[in-house]
Formats: sequence, structure tokens, C-alpha cells
Amino acid sequence: MFHKENGNNLYCADYTCDGKKLIVGGSDRNLYVYDESNRTLISTLHSRDEKLSGHQNRIYSIKSSRDDPNIFVSAGWDGNLKVYDIAQGLPIASILGPHCSNDSIDIFGDMILVGSMRNEQVMQLFSIS
Repeated sequence: MFHKENGNNLYCADYTCDGKKLIVGGSDRNLYVYDESNRTLISTLHSRDEKLSGHQNRIYSIKSSRDDPNIFVSAGWDGNLKVYDIAQGLPIASILGPHCSNDSIDIFGDMILVGSMRNEQVMQLFSIS
């Protein structure tokens, strides 16, 4: 798989639960979805929608849902946890709080566990619903 953009560094990646897609993110605030069978870029996710925008800073953590191959969450330096739907091609929810600087997200069922770079409340638990 090959991905190159001038000035972009990729910091995190995860496969969807069916293993058919790879999602990567990094310094340019975009999320890239690749088709694993032919190793081509399917889409670039970064919504600039008025209601719910994409990440505003580097992305350091991505985790795909274990139950739905279209749902994944991401977090980074902007202090937001974003829930994305690949089928819709944009974020469907945003949770203010987690400030991630490494791979520190896990999903189990409806719950998201996130590690934050802070002095208090380092681990936070959120519900997708």
C-alpha cells in the first residue's frame, strides 16, 4: 500500500472488523480509507460541515467497531473524539474531551474507552449511543 502527500505524516491505522478496509490518519487532519483487496484509496474523510466538522489537529488514534465495518472512532490533539460512518463519508458524532497523543482508543459494544494526555481523568468511558 502506498500513500504519499507532501507534508503529511501518518500516525495511526486500523482495519475494519471485516478486514476489507484500512483506515489511516495523521498530521493533515484527514482520514484515508483504503480497499485492502486492491490497495487503493476509496475515500478521504474530513467534513467541513457547519453542524459537525472533522478533526482540527493531528489524529493519533483510530479504532474500528468490532460489530459494524462502517463505524470507527478517532481522536487526536484537538480534544475531540469523532465517530465516523464510512458509508456516509463523514463524522456522525463528536465528543469533546479526550486529548490523545498516542494509540489509546478501544471499543467494546456501545462503549468507547479513551486514554487522554492530562493529569486527571486519564481514562474516560463514553457511550456511542
